[in-house]
Amino acid sequence: MQGYLQAQFPTFIQYLSAPLHASLLAQRLAALAPGGLNRVFFSNSGTEAVEAALKLALAASDKRSVVYCDNGYHGKTLGALSVTGRAKHRTPFEPLLPRCDSLPFGDLHALRRRLEQGDVAAFIVEPIQGEGGVILPPPGYLAGVRALCDEFDCLWILDEIQTGLGRTGKLFACEWDNTAPDIMVLSKSLSGGLVPIGATLSRDAVWERAYGDIDSFALHTSTFGGGNFAAAAALAALDVLEQDGLCANAAEVGAFLQAGLQHLVDRYPFLVAVRGRGLMLAIEFHQDMRGGVQALVKELAGRIPGQAMATYRMLSGAARAHLEAAAQALEQNLEDMFVLRFMTKLSEEHGVLTFVTANNNRVMRIQPPLVLTREEAECFLSAFASVCEDLATFQS
Repeated sequence: MQGYLQAQFPTFIQYLSAPLHASLLAQRLAALAPGGLNRVFFSNSGTEAVEAALKLALAASDKRSVVYCDNGYHGKTLGALSVTGRAKHRTPFEPLLPRCDSLPFGDLHALRRRLEQGDVAAFIVEPIQGEGGVILPPPGYLAGVRALCDEFDCLWILDEIQTGLGRTGKLFACEWDNTAPDIMVLSKSLSGGLVPIGATLSRDAVWERAYGDIDSFALHTSTFGGGNFAAAAALAALDVLEQDGLCANAAEVGAFLQAGLQHLVDRYPFLVAVRGRGLMLAIEFHQDMRGGVQALVKELAGRIPGQAMATYRMLSGAARAHLEAAAQALEQNLEDMFVLRFMTKLSEEHGVLTFVTANNNRVMRIQPPLVLTREEAECFLSAFASVCEDLATFQS
């Protein structure tokens, strides 16, 4: 990036000017992407890339509905939020876009039944649900999606914002199923984390149907999308990704990490499961707090003069129901907070930063940089095991 700035290239130029670095990046992505995704539209973030994909699909189709998956995540702008399957993110902004319907993730039968209605312009899905808790679909699911979309003339939008560019051990996660979508969205790691960038890739025919003439070519634009500065960062990031073999490294070190974490899952009951692929991993926690609040209240009531428990038994049914609901909510919060306690110890005592997924506070994401070495993975496993041992002693 320093070299780019020192060369004093023009940075923010509009698409009509055919900016050099953005053109080179589009050419590079088209060569790397599977399935003849030869058209590239640049924006500034993942959710902008999703917005561009949704508009592209609707403009290219005479159908009006869009289908997405429960528990999926595609961003927080209005269109992306309309196809994000999590009420927590959606409810404050409803009503959202019409004609957006959800389906269970990984269920090809449900997808077939919905497509049979004949009104679906596009189906958007993640290869692995990232913010949903790193949920993998059944084997062959993506290939099945491709077949169904072909059968029912539905455009397939694949959200590779988290999974793409080596994260799962292949350049694109859809390559595990030897398939490709009609439209693919990328962001996050595309510029190596240095400059905001998003990219929406599509097949020639899709782009031509949507924006292929003088009246429609500028229906969707982005003022700062396609800037040379961001494109130069992305070109450099792709160089490193290829030259340093980071896809293979993600596959190798990720498998080592997953095996080490599975050993800990087998040992500690508050670890439910480890799942993922490559360096897109997550570990799910569950520390059962059911009955904990009631036990605490009974303990305290036994020490308070005035027979507090007898008073409780004389409360109205409505009052007792409210108290019991509050106790259950508190217990659920305590279960969520167990993961935060774990993360805090990892950070303060071992210098390891982690975070939960957006849709599930009991799932810790483990998605380190693709340059992670085996030695660094061993350090993480050692720190993780140490915190497990501390909290297991505390819980016992």
